Amino acid sequence: MMISGKLMVFRPEFVNCLYSDCVSYIVHDVDLNLDLDIDFHLRGNMSIFDGRTNDTVYPIQVDVGVGDLLPKHKFDFRKLDGKDVVRPIINMFHEAEHVHQYAQFHHVKHPTNEDVYLAVNRIARENNDLYYLYPENYYHNPREIRAEQAGVMDAYEYLCDSFSNVDEDVIEQLLLDYVNDRAKNEYYYLRQPLGKPFVDILDVNKAFDIAFEESKTSRRMYMQRNNDDFVGDLLWNQPEWDEVSNLFFSSANYGYMQDKLVAAVNLYFHPDYIKDYPCIGAKGLNLSGEALFGISFPDKNVGIGAHGAKNAQVSKSSKMVLNRVRGGVSGSRPLPSFSEHMSDDGDYGNSGPNS
Repeated sequence: MMISGKLMVFRPEFVNCLYSDCVSYIVHDVDLNLDLDIDFHLRGNMSIFDGRTNDTVYPIQVDVGVGDLLPKHKFDFRKLDGKDVVRPIINMFHEAEHVHQYAQFHHVKHPTNEDVYLAVNRIARENNDLYYLYPENYYHNPREIRAEQAGVMDAYEYLCDSFSNVDEDVIEQLLLDYVNDRAKNEYYYLRQPLGKPFVDILDVNKAFDIAFEESKTSRRMYMQRNNDDFVGDLLWNQPEWDEVSNLFFSSANYGYMQDKLVAAVNLYFHPDYIKDYPCIGAKGLNLSGEALFGISFPDKNVGIGAHGAKNAQVSKSSKMVLNRVRGGVSGSRPLPSFSEHMSDDGDYGNSGPNS
């Protein structure tokens, strides 16, 4: 490792040790604090932009991409930019936060309102790849906002501890470069204040907190009429579900209420899902159409289209069709990659946590 001003440049052989130490730290931390085993892999065949966690298996599997950063041979003398090196570390802590969320969903005895919000959002995601992946939803997804916040802030603390002989300003700049680069050039969880770069890591942390609060009232979209999502097909294409669909698209319901509605429909067809989220029952939240909106859902055997209630399968394709929202046409953005920080629940082909 070399330091020049506020720039850190790394050798591949040093990065190899750095990443291995970080994995060991996370695995030990999860075991110590959550009493969970995780099977953590650094994948050279995955991009440094990619990370995924599969909590439908045990040990929980975590994969983080390190493509082209680890040494290709013992005489690899390349110099690696610190901005590239830090990204997989952020991804490691991002995915570790999803493991913590899993523990909160399944094992917490005294859940907070935030725990329940995240759990409802997760149930709404089941069977619903497009509802989860579409940028308007994904970057307002409370689970992902918290995971990215943990990724950035935990990476900062870890690097400060690991490089105690390096000025913290240098490490802070490394993390700020990452956040500013994404916030400036991508659709991201955060927007730069007044279009100007973040200059303080604490301001970044505060911006994540604000983004999380805003997620509760940000609109959720079901924008694709040719929808492979089970609930999306009901809301778009099945007339018997028009009353429910109108509730979802109503301007009176947004954010958390939309998550509740989609979760309620999922639980209506798959009531067994709820047993994997005891934190919801512990808070006494009733996720039924009657309790939430004073309506009864249509008969399970009526108007469910070709998917079928018991055999709803989610396509792994992400077909690009005209993106529509009731009342008009939205600005279209491409769907994110399935693997870009997004596989917090493993195989997208599964119909639910117990399939």
